[in-house]
Amino acid sequence: MALQMPRLSWVIQAEQRVVERYIRDEKVDVLLSDNRYGCWSSKVRSIFLTHQLRPLIPNPILERVVHRGLEWWLSRFEEVWIPDQPPPQALAEKLHRGSKGPPLRYLGWLSRFQPLPPGDIEYTLAAILSGPEPQRTFLEEAILQQAASVHGKILLVRGRSSALPPKLHPSNVEVLGLVSGEGLAVRVRKSRHLLCRSGYSSLMDLKAMSRSALLVPTPGQTEQLYLANRARELKWCVVQNQEEVDLKSGLEQLEALSSSPHSTPPSPNWEPLLEVLGRS
Repeated sequence: MALQMPRLSWVIQAEQRVVERYIRDEKVDVLLSDNRYGCWSSKVRSIFLTHQLRPLIPNPILERVVHRGLEWWLSRFEEVWIPDQPPPQALAEKLHRGSKGPPLRYLGWLSRFQPLPPGDIEYTLAAILSGPEPQRTFLEEAILQQAASVHGKILLVRGRSSALPPKLHPSNVEVLGLVSGEGLAVRVRKSRHLLCRSGYSSLMDLKAMSRSALLVPTPGQTEQLYLANRARELKWCVVQNQEEVDLKSGLEQLEALSSSPHSTPPSPNWEPLLEVLGRS
């Protein structure tokens, strides 16, 4: 990340030049930047959207340098909108707590999914894979190797454009490549338990659907490791390291969690957006 900082600075300046031309030509009133530090202008109201104001970096000295740099870039914006609940219910509290800069406004959890009514259970486990290689493949192989120990049917969504040939996976595993949002919602409804990465979007989707999951953070990704531990701290999800994935144990722990009722997630806070639309 340190080596990429000069290039990142150049990209931010290039973004800013493009934005200024666009605002001039299209007569923009409000600019909402989705985690793009160069998308701001002194000529219009500029708002920054992110859940990660203070990224977690293993080196404390480098972390302080990065945080100060981000605060300097954020100073160009009037507000920061965070897709999270305010503390103490925040999923990513440590990633935005203590930020110095523009005022923070919490939007709540944002997701394309809605709470799902109970459905006829078809799968004991739906494993939804994502993320970079080769870690995605390592997790896929661990699931396939342990599939025979799971009583019932497993759905494996590979997160890739192709599905595995039947001869390459156990008979109790149904394998899909990519699934649309609607198709995924249908299959989640038919699944007793879920397994996925602990990326922030995935956690918001789980909250929106009022579901728990076996979380397997991508090795080396400090944010996913923190978010997984935060979900475990809130007694909401089960967490296993990728090197120690144990489907049988994970499902037993999920059974214990599923006995606790899940509360309906609060609706998103659209007040900041409505205020902007009213002013524009």
